[in-house]
Amino acid sequence: MLFRELKGFLVEELGRIWELPTKIEEKLRDYLLSDSVAKGVII
Repeated sequence: MLFRELKGFLVEELGRIWELPTKIEEKLRDYLLSDSVAKGVII
């Protein structure tokens, strides 16, 4: 029972870690797009 709970927790946390680069990329893209719009530059 404890092993199953620990496994579920680890799988969930690994999933969150796996999503991190994608979230960083999205935030960076949003920042760059909003910054380029503010400066009048088109990417």
